[in-house]
Amino acid sequence: MWAFVLFETLIFTGYFSVYLLQRTGAPQAFLDAQAQLDPRIGVFNTIVLLLSSWSVARCVQSARAGAYGSAH
Repeated sequence: MWAFVLFETLIFTGYFSVYLLQRTGAPQAFLDAQAQLDPRIGVFNTIVLLLSSWSVARCVQSARAGAYGSAH
């Protein structure tokens, strides 16, 4: 389990480091690309993530309460 957590942390750190290096190397390219983004897609993705997290939390809560029928 700890190996998985460490591996995920290393992967995230690597991706974040590459992003920061690329962004500082070509800031204008990132600003130009950012101008083309549609905020509605970001809002939609955020709503999907929040609803999926909420539904998983409700399933865990139901399973812990012994209501396995409503947990699926």
